[in-house]
Amino acid sequence: MANTVFHPREHYVAGSSEYSLLPFRFDRRDANDYLLVNEIGEFVVLPHLDFRQFVSHQLAPSNPTYTQLKAKHFLTDKSSSALFEALASKYRTKKSFLDGFTKLHIFVTTLRCNQSCPYCQVSRQGESAGSFDMTEEMLHRSVDLMLAN
Repeated sequence: MANTVFHPREHYVAGSSEYSLLPFRFDRRDANDYLLVNEIGEFVVLPHLDFRQFVSHQLAPSNPTYTQLKAKHFLTDKSSSALFEALASKYRTKKSFLDGFTKLHIFVTTLRCNQSCPYCQVSRQGESAGSFDMTEEMLHRSVDLMLAN
């Protein structure tokens, strides 16, 4: 079977030092293990030994932790190129709130009210206290600012 189009499994597995770390944050927990969180919100908890092997590029590709870290975008190797599209898509989705930035505008047209709601920022004022209202000039400037966004 020398003319097979399939490579042996070892062909697709990188060597133990042939991977790169992708950006992540970590914190040592009380149980002497580590919580790792990456830029797209994936997380994994590693025992101390696996964490040390991972960050020192000594984690063997045959170790199940290697596969888990690769699938969750904590490391990349020579066979990871297809995963970068998924990573980019997840990152764009996570940061999509920045696209278009302001989507909600709230105008507080008056600070006077005859109610006393504990959660509200308005002052308890009577209806005749017009100095607590938004002026017409402020209204026009506010609408202009909203439309500029």
